[in-house]
Amino acid sequence: MTVNLKISLAFIICLLIIIISSLFSYRSTQQLIVTGSWVVHTYEVKAVLETVISELKDAETGQQGYLLTDELTYLKPYKISVAKINHNLNKLSSLTNDNNRQQQNISRLTMLVNEKLQELKETIELAQGGYKDDAIKLILTHQGKRIMDDIRIIIDNMAFEETHLLSERQQQASKAIKIANFITSTGGLLALIFIGCIALFIKREATRYIAERERASSAIISSEQMFRNLMESAYDGIIMVDNKGKIASVNERLIIMTGYTKTELIGQQVELLIPERFSNHVKLRENYLGKPYTRAMGAGRELCLQGKSGDEVPVEISLNPVTINDELLVSVLLHDISKQKQMEDELRYLACHDALTGLYSRNKMDLKLNEEIQRASRYKHSMSIFMLDIDHFKDVNDTYGHDVGDEVLKHIANEIERSIRTTDFAVRFGGEEFIIILPETITEKAEELADRLRNSIANFNMTTKSDKNIKLTVSIGIATYPNHATTIPDLLKAADTAMYAAKEAGRNQIMVT
Repeated sequence: MTVNLKISLAFIICLLIIIISSLFSYRSTQQLIVTGSWVVHTYEVKAVLETVISELKDAETGQQGYLLTDELTYLKPYKISVAKINHNLNKLSSLTNDNNRQQQNISRLTMLVNEKLQELKETIELAQGGYKDDAIKLILTHQGKRIMDDIRIIIDNMAFEETHLLSERQQQASKAIKIANFITSTGGLLALIFIGCIALFIKREATRYIAERERASSAIISSEQMFRNLMESAYDGIIMVDNKGKIASVNERLIIMTGYTKTELIGQQVELLIPERFSNHVKLRENYLGKPYTRAMGAGRELCLQGKSGDEVPVEISLNPVTINDELLVSVLLHDISKQKQMEDELRYLACHDALTGLYSRNKMDLKLNEEIQRASRYKHSMSIFMLDIDHFKDVNDTYGHDVGDEVLKHIANEIERSIRTTDFAVRFGGEEFIIILPETITEKAEELADRLRNSIANFNMTTKSDKNIKLTVSIGIATYPNHATTIPDLLKAADTAMYAAKEAGRNQIMVT
């Protein structure tokens, strides 16, 4: 086998290793994207389940209020909740249509919800017909409580099923990513080893055929070209560093990653590409060169590569010492992990933000409310919250469709973020409801801020993507800690009560609990 053929074969093997490693890296990125979508799906299912139980409680509260007072105003929240429940049950069915167990749970849940609504309807009709005592007797049978207990059990089971499925998918994704990373790292190491072997082979063959200058010279030129082609075709950046820490050569990928030219890099200390905060890199390099060893990708800490513009690129590195012409060189393979870092940031963002509006999610709201209540308690000052609901939002969906409804939600979210202070905290609470947390804010100031937000929304004619003009108004309920409540559930309940009072007063109103 000729020298050129041997080098060509090694080059092909290295190229195949690099291609396979790149494919597995791409696969791990895709797996992260899929996992992110399941995280959003799970939180959405849980949110709808919480909305169903909340709406049943609202309906039951309206029924009890009517039986106790005979005031028809208590039937408004009952009717509103009944209207929303079937929509949310259909939404649950759509979200879980690929899961037979969840579909069975939804069938059972729908039956129980209908039974509960029928029980509520019967007691209200009895009371309206003048048989309030019979209605109360029906309630005292505790049939409704048993149904609600069964509903809660099914909802808890469905939430557990979603969490369990998410955990299984995350485990599968983690396993696939680990395998892909191992293959990528191993492939990079093998490519470096082959590069080192090629370099050694070139040196050996040049020495062997020194007497035949013409043939030896031709072989060396051919081998060097192959070596350069191999480096230039690598998916990752490659730097060859000598035993004094100076850059001996780089590939084209490294040039693209840093923005330097080869002339600007060759002969410079490798620390030119290391951010200043890694001030101990010189010592680490000297220790490594004192006793060099092969280090696979991922075996050490992550580093950042600093480009000519000062921008940084997060990288994983692998090291492989080689000796060429009796000189120790270290081949450094730098794998750009920017996309992986970006995906991790996006997953963290989705975990605490609403996917449609970009506002914070309910999970984040609970943490923020707890933090602000503790701070208000410690420093003896007030804090307030708004509960904001879009008036006639169901009519918007029914008239224009859910796509326009989504545009309305995003418009309201944008208007909230534009109107509130930088210290305030906006949350999509669920459906068309929003929560705004106002740190260090007394009730009077909260009313002023709420009225400004309400006017801003009411005075703006929204134009949808399909050129439909929609007039929007909102009803806002205000509650203040510690004046109206001292716990998170009570504070939310107080704001919710005030918000419903605003709706009953004619909508486009602000009410304080």
